[in-house]
Amino acid sequence: MIDVLLADPFLPSCERIPIYPSEDLFAMPMSRWQRVVACSGVAVVVLVIGVITYSGIVRAREAGAWVEHTHRTIDRTRAVLSDLKDAETGQRGFILTGDEAYLDPYTNALTALAADTSALRLLTADNLVQQRYLDELAPLVTARLAELDYSIALRRTQGLAAAVARLRTNRGKQIMDSLRAHVATIEASERSLLASRSTTEEYHSEIVTLVLIGGTIAAVLFAIVLNGLLTRYADAQSAAA
Repeated sequence: MIDVLLADPFLPSCERIPIYPSEDLFAMPMSRWQRVVACSGVAVVVLVIGVITYSGIVRAREAGAWVEHTHRTIDRTRAVLSDLKDAETGQRGFILTGDEAYLDPYTNALTALAADTSALRLLTADNLVQQRYLDELAPLVTARLAELDYSIALRRTQGLAAAVARLRTNRGKQIMDSLRAHVATIEASERSLLASRSTTEEYHSEIVTLVLIGGTIAAVLFAIVLNGLLTRYADAQSAAA
């Protein structure tokens, strides 16, 4: 047994304070609760670590799912603008050549645009601010498509000069500039969400890592201490016998 001698003159009544339990304590039979702790102590520690770790992993996965969701929203936002540019490319090609084959990009872009705008609506269904931005974007998309369609109709019915004259009014450019501004606003909002959600994902991932490392160290230390105490108890019981 290791004792510490207190030499402080201001504490004359305290001669020795034991640091470790007395050997007499180990000579006594274990109580029921002591046996429970000895048998299941490490298991309880591991279980607690497992529960905390599982909770952290679930939260990290949820945060990761939101990060992925935001990336998809940004991609769809960019796709809407790309679809409109493709439609514009097809329109200009047809106006210059009069060849219906040049309208293939235009036709394909209309199909893609319908799919991308619908997907964007669904992806932002939980965000009222983004839904409002999409409400403002929708009439601009409609106006741009109407302008493209009108110039194509002019080329078919009145020829190149009439279609080019319509292009020179810059009405289509004005609508497209407004579209770009609205799309940029939507993307900026999503990027702000992305930064916040990425931070949350990293935080939960770090918590899981810390719990695993700290919990493993705690479990090992607990096992070492418990093993030492049980060894002393066994030796004391053998000596008493």
